Amino acid sequence: MAAADIADGADSRAPDFTKIPDPTRRLMLAGLAAAAAIGAGGALATAPDTAEIERLAAAYVAASALAEQLSAESDEAQEAFDEATRETPIPAGIGVRMDAYIGRAEIEKSTRESFETARLRLQMLGVVDRAAYEQAAAVLARKRDDMLAQIDAAFAEIEVERERYGVKAKLDAFEAADDAQQAALVALGAFRCTSTAQVAAKARALLKIAEEEYLPDAAVEALLRSFLPEVA
Repeated sequence: MAAADIADGADSRAPDFTKIPDPTRRLMLAGLAAAAAIGAGGALATAPDTAEIERLAAAYVAASALAEQLSAESDEAQEAFDEATRETPIPAGIGVRMDAYIGRAEIEKSTRESFETARLRLQMLGVVDRAAYEQAAAVLARKRDDMLAQIDAAFAEIEVERERYGVKAKLDAFEAADDAQQAALVALGAFRCTSTAQVAAKARALLKIAEEEYLPDAAVEALLRSFLPEVA
């Protein structure tokens, strides 16, 4: 899953946060939640000011729901297309047919090998009558080329069906939604807290997300960089 890049200008001397082991991520977030309790009575404690964090968390939830919906639609389109086309019979050599799911490359290979085998069987004819052999070999070559053209046409029709089922369009829509979901998570992680109320709200939101899915490197890095001084 791709996510938005971290904003330019980050301190190049900062550690590489993408190497954090998976279990450490949960401990790190738990520590962030504890930070609010530790500082609850300190000078940083202020009145609740968590509206922006709540907005960012809600944006992530909405983006996640959309990505999940579009993922299901993409899978359904792919499954329907596969069901309709995977067993389409395709010529694959002399007296041979293969189902489309075997793949174009394998079918073309089978076709070429089939006609080459037939040509080799004619070689003995060339010893007796070279002209007859060359004529027969030329006929085989034309039939091979005609069959390869039939294979091209068959797979072109399958691609038309792929378009009709919306496979690519729905996959593209899901991938865009998935990118938006990851960008929303990075934005939440990157929010810079200025009060213990914000720290607690951010920790709660991230911990809830972490219970349901893996936090990608970009989100963890954004979270940790949010504690570093901003570089002008």
